[in-house]
Amino acid sequence: IFFRHAMWYVLILVLLTSSATAGPYVNWTNEIADNSHRPCLRIHDFMYLLRRRQDRWHSKSGPHIWQELVSDKLAGYAFALSVGVAVPKLIACLDSPQELARPYHSYGDPVVIKPHHGWLGAGVSVLWHGKDLLTNQYMTHNNLMHRLESRNERIGRAVLVEELALPRDGEEGLTRGTPRDYKCMMLGGELQGVYMVERTRGQDCHTWRDRNWNPLPAPPPGSSHPVCPDNDVPRPEGFDLVVAAAERLGDALGIQQRIDIYLTPSGAVLGEFTRWHQGAKPQKMSPEWRCRFARRWRGTEGAGDPPREIPDVLRGWGEKTLHEQCRLIQGLQRRVLEEVH
Repeated sequence: IFFRHAMWYVLILVLLTSSATAGPYVNWTNEIADNSHRPCLRIHDFMYLLRRRQDRWHSKSGPHIWQELVSDKLAGYAFALSVGVAVPKLIACLDSPQELARPYHSYGDPVVIKPHHGWLGAGVSVLWHGKDLLTNQYMTHNNLMHRLESRNERIGRAVLVEELALPRDGEEGLTRGTPRDYKCMMLGGELQGVYMVERTRGQDCHTWRDRNWNPLPAPPPGSSHPVCPDNDVPRPEGFDLVVAAAERLGDALGIQQRIDIYLTPSGAVLGEFTRWHQGAKPQKMSPEWRCRFARRWRGTEGAGDPPREIPDVLRGWGEKTLHEQCRLIQGLQRRVLEEVH
């Protein structure tokens, strides 16, 4: 018994020592503009960087940066439109599921109905001809209400209704599933890799590529989809538009961020901003993937010193009501359409 207890004390001492020595590694990384010629950071050092950043963003006391705002779906849409990247057409912003129109088909077809706040697709319905493309099941109004009501109350009850970003080949592509989801891993304006999810009526799969569509050796952490058969996915037509949109948004943000993009018949459309792919689970982070990011990580936010001046479109964002935010985005979308035509 004594021996077992002694082993536990030794283990705890090693972990504490490791955490205590993480600081110098962080400083070393922050001071080097390009770490590509250096050895990879040890896994706990890199995770220290990420966790410290996550803790700072979640802290009520800060310090905070304006870039955190774009994690909110509507703020992300407003920011994207302000830098010239399209977003799905916003149809309605509702204070609660009870405000959903009856029948919901009156919003148009195809349409996405989802919680304003949420993650991992919980509560989201992608509706086309009365069927949810995510579950391949027909949805009644009561089904839809129940799905939205089952969301945790603490994240709020607001609901967004928007047009579905169609696949590149239009509605014909919906017969095979929802649009491909290009999850772009960014360090500022530098695209580190694209995690493309193929969502079909069979089993979803992924492929992991660089900006030139060359295969990368290992997927990012927490990859929840199997690799596409033989990893043989031809370069999508219009992939350059995805890269251009992600790099434009990433450059304007100036921090590490995952930026989700859809490729539609009219071009690249923003899905959402996410601070880290799948929560950066260390147990699923391969050495290849860790090295790829750790060697390029700069500063506390991953891409050197981020822009400090908040964009005009986001000034006073938190003071606006849901409906004021919605009207601002719809106004920006109309302005973009007028400029195009």
